[in-house]
Amino acid sequence: MALVEFKNVEKYYGDYHALRNINLRFEKGQVVVLLGPSGSGKSTLIRTINGLEAVDKGSLLVNGHQVAGASQKDLVPLRKEVG
Repeated sequence: MALVEFKNVEKYYGDYHALRNINLRFEKGQVVVLLGPSGSGKSTLIRTINGLEAVDKGSLLVNGHQVAGASQKDLVPLRKEVG
């Protein structure tokens, strides 16, 4: 099981498509670097992992648990697992 898994994730800010059809898997212990120009969605991607931004489409799993719709209380242990 992946530590973090994005499945067809999309995020919009009004008409702006910040994340489009993102499919990624991060395994436990894997080091990941996000590179890209300003406005390419790096911060949005990270904010969806820790539950600060909700995804508009698709699913995001952290250690097998769905982030979308999770309460702040439920997000605390998930945030600790990601680091």
